[in-house]
Amino acid sequence: MELVMNGPSISPYNDIKEKLLKWFRSVPKFQRNIPTLQNELRTVILPAAIENHTLSLNSIIDLSDNTNDSQKKYFNQNEWDTIKKYYNFETKLTKIKKFDCLDRLNSKLKELELVDAYALAGKLEIKNLGGYNEVLFKTYAHVIIFFYDEKLVDLTNMEAARYMIAKKKTNDDHLKLAIESKDILDYLIKNSNNFDHTRFCVPMIQICNNQCVVLKLYLADNGLYCVDEFVNLTIPLNPAEFAAQSSQWFQKLFSLRSHVFKLLHLLEDTN
Repeated sequence: MELVMNGPSISPYNDIKEKLLKWFRSVPKFQRNIPTLQNELRTVILPAAIENHTLSLNSIIDLSDNTNDSQKKYFNQNEWDTIKKYYNFETKLTKIKKFDCLDRLNSKLKELELVDAYALAGKLEIKNLGGYNEVLFKTYAHVIIFFYDEKLVDLTNMEAARYMIAKKKTNDDHLKLAIESKDILDYLIKNSNNFDHTRFCVPMIQICNNQCVVLKLYLADNGLYCVDEFVNLTIPLNPAEFAAQSSQWFQKLFSLRSHVFKLLHLLEDTN
């Protein structure tokens, strides 16, 4: 059972290995810029990956994980670079606003005045109750609590080890989260009247300690789903470092929030 739209098709069930192999090999070319490499992708590289269980039966390839234990190990470097290039999906995040209102908080955090910074964040949150910046100052206060509880003023060997453990855990959990995100994406494609698979992706948010990695799952080709990097909201281990880049951090956070709201509107528009 397969759904065909004005572009890629999706298979709502996972028993598609043989069907997918046949499909890839039966379509030697598709509309891209370099037919030779495209033909190799369709007839050699990806079918071999499917037969080697690299894509599993879910037809998902994780382009965000470049570690030695990832799906990358089944390809040579040229093949991997080719896949990443031709299945790249650029997502333009909405630019929200400038965050000049954080200047006073950033000054206190740079001086490691955590208690004073938290008190100020609380006052600003109350002052902005019901307003656009309420959630901004509430989030900033939670970040300060994280620094205070963890006492991550210095990057010690212990904290570095925790960082590596967290990173490994997020990589190991990619596939489980991707399968759940694939179900959401399939549902949107099949049921939403306004969903455009060339413009939207499903975010995959992973949080572990100070790590917050946001990946994206998208329909890259007929029967092929890709996972790739979206935004990185990891909190630096040094409070002063966070203060220096807080505007960029909140820009990414609120842009992601806007993207999720758009997806929620699409879900409300489903049949």
